[in-house]
Amino acid sequence: MALGIEFYPEQCLKSIHRSSKCSLCVDVCPTHAIDFKTTSPQLDSLKCVGCGACVALCPTDVFEAKNPSDEEIICFIEEKQKERAEEIVFCCERIQSKEPHFRGISCLARMDSSLLLSCFKNSAVSVKLIHGSCEKCHGSALKNMFEKSISDVKHIQPSAQIELSNIDAYIAKKDETIEGITRDGHLRRRMLFSLFGKKPASSESEILTVQRPIVFKDNRYKQRSFKKQDRLRYLIALMQDRVFSDSIMGVKPIIDPLLCKECSICTKVCPTGALGMNEEKAFGVDYTTHACIACHMCEDVCFAKAITFAPKTMNDMFKNEPVLLFEKDEVTPQEEERVVIFRT
Repeated sequence: MALGIEFYPEQCLKSIHRSSKCSLCVDVCPTHAIDFKTTSPQLDSLKCVGCGACVALCPTDVFEAKNPSDEEIICFIEEKQKERAEEIVFCCERIQSKEPHFRGISCLARMDSSLLLSCFKNSAVSVKLIHGSCEKCHGSALKNMFEKSISDVKHIQPSAQIELSNIDAYIAKKDETIEGITRDGHLRRRMLFSLFGKKPASSESEILTVQRPIVFKDNRYKQRSFKKQDRLRYLIALMQDRVFSDSIMGVKPIIDPLLCKECSICTKVCPTGALGMNEEKAFGVDYTTHACIACHMCEDVCFAKAITFAPKTMNDMFKNEPVLLFEKDEVTPQEEERVVIFRT
């Protein structure tokens, strides 16, 4: 795919149910390449610059980054750990230095908390994230993203050493010029040519779409997880050695029994099967904490506004057995009173 982004619209929450209010990818996209003009999301290849911010934020893996992929980044991390490197350095590819130990990526916003936490799986290393002039590139919104990822990792692993710095603060600025144009200026010009230099033959923008071999909607009633959540849950268990704390880690749904209309639509639209019907109850809703990705789909589709979200702890994330989230006691039918008529 162009610009290293593959797109699976059938996995989007809005494709599953139109009532979904999720707009994380639209809100974070610096070039407004994503829109929901139809019932499913669309990605404009002419506007997309491949920063990967949507990849890091999307809870259902609608976007998948290539060059490098998540697997390639993890392989790079594992190689550095085998070499017993003291530091692992990721930097924006637009200011990538000639230092051989640097790993250039499209944007530091691409590094979600699970990828950063992978650096501390087997060894105590320091991680450095080097960025350029974010305000000149895509604005400060993406910089806020990877700053939040760093904060989340330090919340999970307080001893993690992660440093975020500007390229000028990390290495001496090199006077590199290409035909009288500075390196930064050349790279900005190259990016401009990548956006407008190659247009498709059609006047309409190309939509990047890839169809997965398994249709997402056919599996929505089964428990399904996504790679970012799987990786994060595994790494948290590894870091904490399965001794979990009561510190806040995400949110979980709560059903108000006074407002619930017992329609069960929340269990039908849950993309991971975290909500399901309890067969032993007259009407009961089970909740599997570790399967929940906090997509708020159940809250969005509940017309009675009976579902809200409350904080959950790290300990909640590893409860494998479903818990009863909502229960209605079975009502036994009462015998009707008999009326005896005496004739006189």
